[in-house]
Amino acid sequence: MEFVLCLALILSIFVGLPTGHLKTISSISWLLISFVHFIVEPSRMTSFSTWFKYAVLAFIGVIFTYLIAVPLTPIIVLFANKDDGYLPRWLCWFQTFDAPVDQGWLANYFTNATPNSWWERAWSYSGTGTPSGFNRWLLRIRWLWRNPAYGFDMWPLGMNYDPADWVITILEVTNGQLMRFAAQTKDGKHFSYCDHTNRKFGWKLWWALDTTKWTLQSIEEFTHVAVPSYYDRSKRIMFVFTP
Repeated sequence: MEFVLCLALILSIFVGLPTGHLKTISSISWLLISFVHFIVEPSRMTSFSTWFKYAVLAFIGVIFTYLIAVPLTPIIVLFANKDDGYLPRWLCWFQTFDAPVDQGWLANYFTNATPNSWWERAWSYSGTGTPSGFNRWLLRIRWLWRNPAYGFDMWPLGMNYDPADWVITILEVTNGQLMRFAAQTKDGKHFSYCDHTNRKFGWKLWWALDTTKWTLQSIEEFTHVAVPSYYDRSKRIMFVFTP
């Protein structure tokens, strides 16, 4: 089954399928593979209910991201506050909660001389001055396409965080760099995983790591500090699904 799914994904690349759909295909493939593993080798799944819930949330997240957030972004950015660059509260599902929609050009994300991704290329912005009009609109779109549906992953799909609820099961650090991390709640209902290859699953618990002691710490509004007061600033960790 895994071979068939992987083969289908490889073939889709060569038949000219738009690259924007490849992540969706790989995401659905990963979910199917997870269920196959559960059926063939149940010991690989600590809790069927946990993985089933996660699979459902991942599916909802993928659908919301690619069928709602991405297509609506050119319209959504028109509602951004011209002063602070944040979307109004009723559009919080589309907001990058730790940065305004102007972050792409403010923090020089789009002026990398040797970009690894399309969104890093310096088109529509020279790297100096304050863009306006069409260029600013385009840069805001690029930022939200780089971070689609962050607010949706944070609030509807995210969860409240208390370090006392979590237990770290894997922690691998090399030269001060986090290489692999895994944790789960004591009740077994939620989990967190990431590694140096940028695979991320579960809930983004590694945000709460104290990188001097490599232990979990309380989150005191961490990245929420920059968010306007009309946003929910509760201590939360976001849902992640990056195969």
